[in-house]
Amino acid sequence: MYPTPNRKTLILAKVLIVIIILGIQPIVWADSDAKIKTIALPIAEKVSDFENDELIPVEELEKMTYTELEALREPRKLLISYLIKEGKIRESHKGTIDFLDHLNEVGRIAVKEENLTRRQMFTLLSKLEKRSIASIGREFHDKTTSIPEKKEKRPEPVIEIPTSLRVNAPVSLGKTLVPNLVGGYLQSLGYGDVNLERKNGVTRLIGRRSFGSGFLAVDLENRLPGSTVSPKNKCLILDIGESSDAPGTFGVQGIAVVVHPDNPVTTLSISQVADIFSGKIKTWSELKDGGDGDISVILPGTRPVLTSQFREMVMDPYDEKLLVSESTSGDDHLKQIEENPYAIAFCLPGEMKGKLKSIRIKSASDALPLSPSSINLKTLDYPLLRFISVKAHQSTDTFMKEFISYCQSDAGQNAVNKSTGYIAAGASPLIETPDEDNHRRTLLSNPDVPETYKEAIAKADRKNSPSNFRFIPGTSKFELTDHSQASLNALARYLRSSPDHYKNVILIGFADSYGDAEANRIYSGKRADSIAEKLTEKGITNIVTLGIGEEMPVADNDKEEGRAANRRVEVWLER
Repeated sequence: MYPTPNRKTLILAKVLIVIIILGIQPIVWADSDAKIKTIALPIAEKVSDFENDELIPVEELEKMTYTELEALREPRKLLISYLIKEGKIRESHKGTIDFLDHLNEVGRIAVKEENLTRRQMFTLLSKLEKRSIASIGREFHDKTTSIPEKKEKRPEPVIEIPTSLRVNAPVSLGKTLVPNLVGGYLQSLGYGDVNLERKNGVTRLIGRRSFGSGFLAVDLENRLPGSTVSPKNKCLILDIGESSDAPGTFGVQGIAVVVHPDNPVTTLSISQVADIFSGKIKTWSELKDGGDGDISVILPGTRPVLTSQFREMVMDPYDEKLLVSESTSGDDHLKQIEENPYAIAFCLPGEMKGKLKSIRIKSASDALPLSPSSINLKTLDYPLLRFISVKAHQSTDTFMKEFISYCQSDAGQNAVNKSTGYIAAGASPLIETPDEDNHRRTLLSNPDVPETYKEAIAKADRKNSPSNFRFIPGTSKFELTDHSQASLNALARYLRSSPDHYKNVILIGFADSYGDAEANRIYSGKRADSIAEKLTEKGITNIVTLGIGEEMPVADNDKEEGRAANRRVEVWLER
């Protein structure tokens, strides 16, 4: 008869105490099975036949308290530790133990009883803490297997702080973004009192130390389109470009096309926008659901950088010229939209205040229409966007290098999000996307979105998701771009540190439209599987993958860069 759990615990504890007191070393056998029997001696003395029906009955485990279950595990720990060391078993990410090699019956019984005991402990904790058993198991695994890292002590970088500094940036970045970033960085260095001063045409940030004495003056220089920085001048340069993999990339700037809220038009392709702003399309009736009335094109009069970017993204690809219209200064062009139901203009997404409606933009006739929302900018799907980067010019100062690192840190990314019209483009999933719920509702209500996709995201969200994963063109092993690799690493860190914040990681793969549709669907699934494998290697479990194929393109499949953008993997988290 198998002894009661409490009696068995007492017997095992006594034997171990005797071993410790007498200094007996039971693990001295050359034969592995002999070692296991020796370590499990108390069990072997009381059980003659180690068959499955000799396990402690589950109903007896269910009657025990958490403390009793923990006591039941104690005598077994020596054996479990030995088996792990010998490579016969391993701790799984579920919090239980997996078999790796053949074990005799003594070892098998001990491991199976350990798993039964753990599962009952997880069940009790699940009821007590109102968490899933899976999340408790993952937490148990992390605590059981975590080994304090022996980090090599590296000397902190000596930051030689200058008394003055120059930051050169396009004029469009100088209003809020540059002051927010530079001011936040100065505060991180101990300059608690940071003030913005404008005097004699010079904009300057003055930082004064919270301790001791000293100050730092940072001149903020605005650069007009077409102008360059003197190669002899040492400074930090902020720039706007087309590549997300440019060194020092930390932000995204989008351009929104806006109309009066009563305008019935909701979606335009980029080519249609170009035709409107060039004057080829003159009336709203020429567009689907456009209504009546002549189109009134409004351009910003004193926004040369914004106008230049719009020309590069919208007009130049179609060899179109901007229509000459009456220009206005400052934000007045947006006020005209509020007063004129037939007007159309463009601006930064963060400037859309009052009675304005943004148009959803399609990069091609069959592409998914996308609004200039935070989530569409962060995932890099919205077609009218540019990347903001920073670099040190004519300098290798540690101070400047540390500023670049600050821009890509969580603190720097938050500073970007607080700046009107800009979105953080860093990899950190900790930066939540405020308009994600509306984004999901739009997808669920879109008749062109496949039902399999809707089912996958029905109970999920992208609040903490990084940018979509994209791949280097021409590689057959799903090699990620630098930006996507950084996003993957950051996502894995977040998931490991927050196992209670999600139930499943949903990875949805997409393809371009070249080739057979079914082959593309299969390949898009493999694309998602490749991300799942990379996350699994980093200790992430509960991953679901899905391949959508060539449906839901976000870019033009007739262009190589468009096909590369469509070959992507989305990340959703089911809570």
